[in-house]
Amino acid sequence: MISWLERTILKRLSVKAADQYAWLYSVSKVSPGVFWKLAGFSLLATHRKQTSPKLIHLARIGAMQVYDCGACVQIAIDFAVKSGVAPDTIRAALTQEESLPMEEQLAFDFGAATAAADPDLAECIREVRSAWGDGVHAELALAAATGAVFPTWKRGLGIASACDLAELTFSESSAAAQDDG
Repeated sequence: MISWLERTILKRLSVKAADQYAWLYSVSKVSPGVFWKLAGFSLLATHRKQTSPKLIHLARIGAMQVYDCGACVQIAIDFAVKSGVAPDTIRAALTQEESLPMEEQLAFDFGAATAAADPDLAECIREVRSAWGDGVHAELALAAATGAVFPTWKRGLGIASACDLAELTFSESSAAAQDDG
């Protein structure tokens, strides 16, 4: 049985992006309490003290792209834009444009390398630590790691879809759909 508060929150999410959140309603219905565990996880996933929001979002998007869930990448893009990351910055990172500033590319590459267990991860870690220190390194690693939860969970549920960059949107209007107000 889903509580009134769960229903209210899930209804708000589904009105704003039904195709992105319908699965969460189903999971909450068959597994009472999962919604509140997810709320606790969200606190962990959004932790940031020393790192700029832009770098956190780029690391998370880089990781999510590797985890191959187009819907999750889209949600991450929407949250990044809502947080003030320019859509052109996100597009440049995803398409590996040379115009992307080095620090932004490093954050994106770090997230992707972490998710892929890339052989060059050790070098990427050295670059991150050299550029920003151990605190930022820890926060970027957390962003990359927590980026795995939704794609992995949805894959386990049998509802994940492959990432298709042609279907991703980078607009302010898609981010507005994620707004809580």
